[in-house]
Amino acid sequence: KREILGPTNGMKKLLRKLKRNAKISINKDAITSEKLTKDVTILLFTGPREKFTKDEFKAMKEYLNKGGSILIMVGEGGEEKWGTNINYFLEEYGIFINSDCVVRSSFLKYPHPKEVLITSGGVVNRAILKAASSIKSSSNDNPSSSSTSSNNISNIEYVYPYGATMIVQKPAAAALSSGFTSFPINRPICSFCQLKKGRIAVLGSHNMLDDNWIDKEENMKIQEVIFKWLTPSTSFDLNQIDADIPDVAHQYHCLPDTSHLSDIWKGC
Repeated sequence: KREILGPTNGMKKLLRKLKRNAKISINKDAITSEKLTKDVTILLFTGPREKFTKDEFKAMKEYLNKGGSILIMVGEGGEEKWGTNINYFLEEYGIFINSDCVVRSSFLKYPHPKEVLITSGGVVNRAILKAASSIKSSSNDNPSSSSTSSNNISNIEYVYPYGATMIVQKPAAAALSSGFTSFPINRPICSFCQLKKGRIAVLGSHNMLDDNWIDKEENMKIQEVIFKWLTPSTSFDLNQIDADIPDVAHQYHCLPDTSHLSDIWKGC
């Protein structure tokens, strides 16, 4: 679907890591049930920029019902900016990608406001921290990260560049949020949906796992947890309490335009 990222364009590090335990195949044709065989463990979309057909959505749904896993990554502006219709498929599973962008409300390490460093409150399901604790750190991980030297991880710091938020409802559950120092504040940016057999993960920033950002902070750890959850042989269950009552904002909390208000004449 004319994805933004590809084997020779921004995904070299991720594919190199995945090739250690899996065989990578690239599909440039229409998505059909014949192509989505039992040998396909995870179907990955790295920023689609074309519309899916009804037959392709039907094939993807059948693939999920047979126990397949799908990871969909988008970017800031959602489907409206990138010209896709992936929300039509995701809405059935309680996920809707917004046409917005997460920005920092104050400067922190990265110069561009859309390069959002989330230092606390980003992980909203404790099962993710537990899964991250069980993953052996790889040589590509940031050596300064707290997870490389601790068996019990209490927090994961990650950078969320040029990404969108999403609306998450049952049967899906929020996995990561924009935190308390970003805007929109504490909104879902990554979600998981566990079906009877299949699984869907949606990440609102394809840049987060590209070659420029996957080694930043603990983004590699986030990637490992996502693929661990999607892989049937290593998958884990989300914490049901956190899934039912996630610590995220369900509505936008708008801030007043203080600059504009300061210019308005006020009576004495």
